Amino acid sequence: MKIPQIRQLIGSRVLCGIALLIGLALAPALRTVAAAPMEPRTWQVGVGIETEDHRMQGNGFLPNQVWINVGDSVQWNVDSAEFHTITFLAKGQSRPPFNLNDPQQIAPQGGDHYDGVSYVNSGLLTHNAPHATYRLTFDTPGNYTYVCLVHGAMSAVIHIRPANTAYPFSQEQYRRQGRVQRDEYLRHGNALERQAKLLADGNASAGPQVTAGFGDGAVMLMRFYPSNIKVHVGDTVAFTNLDVEAPHTITFGLEPQGGPLALFAPYGTPNAFDGSASLNSGFLGADPHLFGNTFSVTFTQAGTYHYICGLHDDMGMLGTVIVLPKHRPDSD
Repeated sequence: MKIPQIRQLIGSRVLCGIALLIGLALAPALRTVAAAPMEPRTWQVGVGIETEDHRMQGNGFLPNQVWINVGDSVQWNVDSAEFHTITFLAKGQSRPPFNLNDPQQIAPQGGDHYDGVSYVNSGLLTHNAPHATYRLTFDTPGNYTYVCLVHGAMSAVIHIRPANTAYPFSQEQYRRQGRVQRDEYLRHGNALERQAKLLADGNASAGPQVTAGFGDGAVMLMRFYPSNIKVHVGDTVAFTNLDVEAPHTITFGLEPQGGPLALFAPYGTPNAFDGSASLNSGFLGADPHLFGNTFSVTFTQAGTYHYICGLHDDMGMLGTVIVLPKHRPDSD
């Protein structure tokens, strides 16, 4: 199944559901300025959603809108194993495609205050300390959209009002809004997982196939469907990434030194794989700069072969191919 068909299958209707839920946090009318001076506050916003086993990753800021005052700060707390950024683009700047080699994207930029016009970026954040939080103080009134550079569908808004303006919501109310939004992402993820399993079952008749990741931008499933597959010597297994955004790899054997970038390009002999040497698909995904969506491996030796997504194995994205001796019809 092609990526455009997957988008058509799971994209518009479910994303509209999330958008409608998020829209429940409607902008409140500006209230009158409080009489007494108010001390600056620090507000908490969650980043990312995941299940306990990391298989489901939601791309959202929780809540996706907050109303604060000049002089206040926001602290973003990452609650997922997936990487995210907190990025305010410069005035007039277009959102760049994510580039793991660009220090302007992966490293902190712009200091700890935001003036409403400059480029400010947290760098890559994950729930593993010390890069699990990011704090920014706001100096200029206005409504400011920020994004995650890693995930194209991920954005939110900070509404900055004059100092001493009465707050429309408390921190506890924002937490409740965030919990409601989180639950909706997880419900959506469960629906996607049912789709992924049905698709894997339906593809079985077309030959050995594995869905290597599945998602629509709002939620990503960091799993192989099926995670274990049995084939015979001489069979070819097609691994296809059906996530419209996240890249994945099919990596057999030891990972090379150098981190994720060492897995970017393919290596090994997929047309005659016997397990004696490592094998890697390179980054698979919808991005035209990657190495397509599908990686096919022909197995020439019986055995049990374990493989991973080199980008998400720490989230449990692992699989096994059991290769049985070549099937021979009975000689009777």
